[in-house]
Amino acid sequence: MIIEERQYRIAAGRLSEYLAIYEKLGLQIQSRILGNLIGYFRSEIGELSCLVHLWGYESLTTAPSAGRNWPNSPNGKTTCGNAHR
Repeated sequence: MIIEERQYRIAAGRLSEYLAIYEKLGLQIQSRILGNLIGYFRSEIGELSCLVHLWGYESLTTAPSAGRNWPNSPNGKTTCGNAHR
């Protein structure tokens, strides 16, 4: 299994808003496209407004194609546009 780590910085004071939008619009769609969500984490101490999520793939050949397809899909464009206002 290949584990991909993605890290995002969210504008200060907007993390709760981002998570609410992602949970409502993005999580189910992204999970369907990318596959195996291992975990979604946020910092309580240290650098704030950071998210880390881990996705599992069966091989290196499936990981890059799955990730590239998400932002370009119709649902990915809608979700990313709302989440990164």
